[in-house]
Formats: sequence, structure tokens, C-alpha cells
Amino acid sequence: MTSSLAAVVMAAGLGTRMRSDRPKHLHPLLGRRLLDWSIAPVLPLGPDPLVVVCSPRTKDELDGTLPAGATLAVQEEPKGTGDAVAAAHPALSGFDGDVFVLDGAAPLLTTELLEALLDEHRKADASVTVLSIEPDEPLPYGRIIRDESGALRAIVEEKDASPEELAIRELNTSIYVFRAADLWPALEALDPANAQGELYLTDAVLNLVEAGRVAAVYCAPVAAMGLGVNTPEELAEAEAVLRRRGAEA
Repeated sequence: MTSSLAAVVMAAGLGTRMRSDRPKHLHPLLGRRLLDWSIAPVLPLGPDPLVVVCSPRTKDELDGTLPAGATLAVQEEPKGTGDAVAAAHPALSGFDGDVFVLDGAAPLLTTELLEALLDEHRKADASVTVLSIEPDEPLPYGRIIRDESGALRAIVEEKDASPEELAIRELNTSIYVFRAADLWPALEALDPANAQGELYLTDAVLNLVEAGRVAAVYCAPVAAMGLGVNTPEELAEAEAVLRRRGAEA
């Protein structure tokens, strides 16, 4: 593979908080699926390969409906975000560039924001770079834990966070750039010893930090750009933002 950039889009979750039998990523948003809005910003950057990780339940419906050149990978069981990204490994066999890992339910991302994230990653010569946000109101996202020098030390999921960590305002968006050569070993070392008994992708970040690799953070200039959709209310909010963007364009 000659491309220096790949992308893995995580779209295997069922989205039970949507209060619907329809998987979250397939919910309509202004005439397109939520997943389609989430994929669109990375396409101008030319990722090759582009892999969408889905569940067995949605594979048939997604097959043949993705952008040209995109491939599907199936996460057979819902073992967590780390396992979801690992499901894409066979499709990236031989790839040794940088890998975007994107939330398949983040419709407010822009190409410009992803470019800035990638630029920060390459400028820092990092093994992983995390997109963070600082919203005005608390959200149930993982917290960005920094050391005394301001360097990334870990990402702690809300259910595992201490009261002191819960007070941190800088949040993880579940959007990253990884160096491929460092990503796969970090995933192989994951352990489900956490509140949800899952293989967290955030622990892959911790594994890289503990191995002495460079881990960078890029904070989005507008927090809304990095927000994911998990509920009908958040879907309605995303629609309102996209409508305003269309009116301003």
C-alpha cells in the first residue's frame, strides 16, 4: 500500500440510548445517514484504505452503500472500542502510515478540523494524537488527564473516573490519529479490567504513553465540532447546527 493515510470509522454500536430499534449510525439526518455525515469530512484527505467497522446486524444493509473504495469490517461481538478498531486490522495489512480513527456518529466534524488534527500529529511526530474539546457544559465523555508539564498521561472514561477527574473540563471525542506501526501492538495489550468489562481504545493510548511513545492532543477550536450523537435530543441539536451551516454557506 502506497498511501500514507488510512481511516477506520467505528460504526458497530447499537446506540441503545437512541430509544429505537434502528442502530444509531443508520438514523436519518437531513436526508443522509448519520454515518454518511461522519465519513464525509475525511474523504477529501484521500484515506486509502477507508474501513467502516460495523456489527453483524448492519453488515448487509451497509454493503454496497459506502463511498467508492471503502470496505466493511465486522466486529462480531460488542467487546468495546478497542476491539472494534482491531477488527479493521486485516483490511490494513501492510499499511504503515497514519490511521484516523473516527466516531461514526460525529456528524459535525469538518475536513479542516481533521486536517489540523493530522498536522498536529505529524508536527509532534506522535504515535497517537487525540482530538479533545472543552464544552461549556459537562458531558459524559472520557477525561483528558495531563501531567505537570501538560503532556497527555491518560484518558479516563467517565464511569472509571474519580471525583477529581470528573471535574476536568477537557474531554475526549473518540477521534484520533495513530501511527499504524504503534496502534496494533497497543491494541493487542488491552485488558478489560474496567467498569464496563470492555476493551477500551483509550487504554491503547495509555499503553503507548507507558511505553514512552509521544502522545499529543489537539483541542478543537469549536467544541461542537467534536460532539457525537447518542440520543434523539443530540440528533436534533446536530440537525440544527448543520442547518445553520447551510444557511451561512
